Amino acid sequence: MQKHDATSYFVPSDKLVELRRIIELWKEMGFLGRIFKMRLVVDANIILRDVRWLATKRKSPVARTALLEVVESGTLEVYVPSQLYEEVGRHIDRFSAEEDIDRSRMLEGWAAYQKHLNVLDPDEDRIRPYRAGVDPDDAVFLALAEAVGAKGVLSNDRHISQMGGKRISIDCVFSLRDYSRAAAIEWNIKVGGITLGLLGFHVIGQIISGVKNLGQSIARAPDWVKASIVMGAILLMLHPGARKKISSGLELAFGALRSSAPPIFSMIMDAAAHAHREAGIAQESLDKVFKQLGEGPMSATSEMVEVSRAGFPPN
Repeated sequence: MQKHDATSYFVPSDKLVELRRIIELWKEMGFLGRIFKMRLVVDANIILRDVRWLATKRKSPVARTALLEVVESGTLEVYVPSQLYEEVGRHIDRFSAEEDIDRSRMLEGWAAYQKHLNVLDPDEDRIRPYRAGVDPDDAVFLALAEAVGAKGVLSNDRHISQMGGKRISIDCVFSLRDYSRAAAIEWNIKVGGITLGLLGFHVIGQIISGVKNLGQSIARAPDWVKASIVMGAILLMLHPGARKKISSGLELAFGALRSSAPPIFSMIMDAAAHAHREAGIAQESLDKVFKQLGEGPMSATSEMVEVSRAGFPPN
């Protein structure tokens, strides 16, 4: 698997939340596709495992579990039934009493999760078929996964599989974390380039309109203007219909840029190469995710959460 070059370009995975919002709001970026995300139901044993780690083993106050990072990056939507709250609270009290774990620290870790949980209770008609399984307490989790179109139940409980559900292991979360870290870098470069390129559209529009002597004007322009022209040109060149219209103008503009701003080209090419490398890491990580899910490969721009939620209240 390829490795990140963290020393040259670091973007926290949380940045994906903002990047998703930008892509959704700006139609100009629609051709890039969507940043991948998926949906899981999470069992109490997974959350309790993380809460204990946060309370007993975390050394840095900013350290997070893999699940919490993936959820806070927006890559994973987590659903739980309301009964999970009671179960987690009961076990926190037990761990505190029996194992001498600081209860306040466990509650702090639990609070970090609560703000990211989607709490929904499936209809009894959905739950009933699972009640006869080996562990009736798991029936609500299986029914919820079915109701919200989740890929499965993230759990250490093997009864999930025995009852006809798809049990997802924590390894899948680690792969999703790797995806989120790489995708944050990839998409930050792409979105940043397009934002800069929007200014370039205006200047290239002048080229298309036949503005004369623009080459000399470009040569004298500040670096950020030159960069915006290059990015705008790259974006327009992505669209076949635009290539014929701007070919002569681009030749003029790029001729001026080649002689006056080689560092700009180098910077943009380096960023493009970095984005391409991180895209490869992101796709490799997703391939692992779907192998762990027992499914075929899927593009990193696929959208996995467009499912019906009939009968459920909006978030």
